[in-house]
Amino acid sequence: MRISNTKIRVFVEIALFLVLFFAYAYPTKAQAQTQPPQTCNYNTICEGAENQRNCPNDCAGKVIAEDTSTLITTIWNNKKAELNDAILSWSTDSRALYDFQFHANNLLLYTRLTKDYTKMEDIAGIMMTAHAKLTTSPSGRQRWMDANGVENITETAQYIYFVATAINVFSEIPLENRQEGTNIYRVLNEYKSIVVQDNLLGWLYEDAPSWHSASGCSDSATLYKAFDFVKKQAKKDFSTNPPYQFTYCNSIRDDKQQMAGTAAEILAANHNHPSLVPLTTDEKTKLANYVKLMNAYIFGGTLSDNSIIESRLTDITDLYDYQNRSVTGTVLDLDGWYLYPDYYFSDKTTSLTGIFPGYKDADNTNKPFTSAHNTGWDLSHAKRQIWIMDSLSRSKTVTGAVLPNDIVYKKFVNQLVYKIFDKNYDNPQFTNYMSGVNGWYRVNYDDREKNLTTGDLGTTPCRGLPPYASSESIPTGGFGFWQKYNSDMATLYASLYRLYTSTDTHYEDLRAADARYFWGNLLTPDQCKIVGGIVDTEAYTAKTWDQLAFLPTMADSCSDCPLIKLTNSVDKPTAMVGDILTYTTHAKNISLNTALATVVTSPIPVDTEYIAGSANEGGVFANNKVTWNLNSLAPGTEKNLIFQVRAL
Repeated sequence: MRISNTKIRVFVEIALFLVLFFAYAYPTKAQAQTQPPQTCNYNTICEGAENQRNCPNDCAGKVIAEDTSTLITTIWNNKKAELNDAILSWSTDSRALYDFQFHANNLLLYTRLTKDYTKMEDIAGIMMTAHAKLTTSPSGRQRWMDANGVENITETAQYIYFVATAINVFSEIPLENRQEGTNIYRVLNEYKSIVVQDNLLGWLYEDAPSWHSASGCSDSATLYKAFDFVKKQAKKDFSTNPPYQFTYCNSIRDDKQQMAGTAAEILAANHNHPSLVPLTTDEKTKLANYVKLMNAYIFGGTLSDNSIIESRLTDITDLYDYQNRSVTGTVLDLDGWYLYPDYYFSDKTTSLTGIFPGYKDADNTNKPFTSAHNTGWDLSHAKRQIWIMDSLSRSKTVTGAVLPNDIVYKKFVNQLVYKIFDKNYDNPQFTNYMSGVNGWYRVNYDDREKNLTTGDLGTTPCRGLPPYASSESIPTGGFGFWQKYNSDMATLYASLYRLYTSTDTHYEDLRAADARYFWGNLLTPDQCKIVGGIVDTEAYTAKTWDQLAFLPTMADSCSDCPLIKLTNSVDKPTAMVGDILTYTTHAKNISLNTALATVVTSPIPVDTEYIAGSANEGGVFANNKVTWNLNSLAPGTEKNLIFQVRAL
């Protein structure tokens, strides 16, 4: 009998110092027995959701699979003109800038990982289209204003953050890719003063617009400069006594956090390339002080006036990973948004086919709103936290901050993978809130005040996000860039990849069904008045999954992760019955970091039997496979792992 020897599968399980595969929470011990599907198929081809980190055997030396890279390029080429035109055509508000950041932020970070200078130039070109939309504000600054001369800081702060990130990214690229005449060159030379002097420092230290007021809280009549406003919130100086009992009075909104991210990116760019991104001593001091303030708000610390600030992170300890190990997650502002209007009815967990938690009872009277405690942030805003914390991390050399660090990142990933993820790898969904609360979000968002005061149903009755409706915020946010902190996170993202890209009719049907999750339905006013009225799931406004935002997060160069490259060989291409075959797996640490507790496992081929004692390096044969416990592998260390079998 003659048998053919195909390449054996080699499974590498690397418990790394920087990528520790422990401490990842799972909600109940009963569920902890469920194992996710494999990410890597070990066929020596880097494909699909595989990348250098989650499948080093197939993707050694590659940042992202070739077919994924091609798909990103195709989607970008189809979308970039649309994004540019949206900015070119707006005249009444700056929403197009806000949307551009959501669509392109992950792509920008992807171009940094992959050194894709062509896409960087494309992005810079759209940024210069936005630059042409600047107008002079009443204060004499260059800003993006609407047709009435009003600035929407929520929208422009988000775009300014994107610009600052781009400046930092572009400052790193070789000179030949940022020559005079390129859009990248123009961004570096024409945007810095817009970001720092005209917008960020103006918001932080000079302007006191109506947006910087504690509306609904104590001292709500005072208009603050952003730095003073955030400092007061960090110190919890807004009263929470009746009638100002709202905890959200002292919770910092996303636009203020984006300002900190903007300052962090500019500081990092100036530190690394001061000639390209110059700052005066005064500018540097003011930006660093705001970053330090935001760090104190999130992680705790002491301010320059010796005020002690408590961390707004709450550890979540009732979690278990797939191996049934108790681990820790974390939530920012756990009860910080209680009774915030967007969170009305967050305690109502009826499904899409259940009861709409609107504002009308059967007798046509207003239904009292309710709110859940301990929700943490909603997903649609929490996704910004990932980008901002990465930005804060990039400025630590300048500010002297210790946090965020890997421990913090891992806790956030634990919370996502083992708490808010519903554990359905076939159709991944996520609770609406970071704590795992899965109630409604933004019920009757546009017409909330009309409903509460007059009973008028407004123009968009029954609009709201039911349980799981914010699920797209996970793949389209920046969470995917944290896959390196948890192998189960990488597996989850491989499942999302299938959902986004597979042409199988099953996944196409799921994508069509999940399109209804954007915003909500538009039912008739009469249906809103009926207690027990059924929400029509077919009425939900369709929106396709945003592949442009998601796919770039599958790129993970893992520059700070130990990577073990495995190559396999056998001494005979074919064998007769009774022949002895020698299999060799060459393992090499190809990174700059030591790999700890490295375990390599190799099943023996079919139609063979293991020759006792043939495994070297302490390899142990059990359950039809050979396992080597190599302990630590220093950078560049190589091992030849050998065993023998007899052909049957």
